[in-house]
Amino acid sequence: MFESIGVKDCISLLKIENSLAGTYDLMDLISLKVIERSNLQTFVFKSSIENINKIILKNEKIGTEIVVK
Repeated sequence: MFESIGVKDCISLLKIENSLAGTYDLMDLISLKVIERSNLQTFVFKSSIENINKIILKNEKIGTEIVVK
């Protein structure tokens, strides 16, 4: 797990793989392009009730931030 990774680095990593929407990848290329174009603050984390509670109730930053540079 990375603390943060650039959106362009994510795109480069996924271009190596054959990523398609709806597959079990970290993210698909279209999602990353939307994040990049819209300059969205994005964190990717393991989905669980515990992690969602940490984020919403305790305002903890967990997971990997995808940084738009």
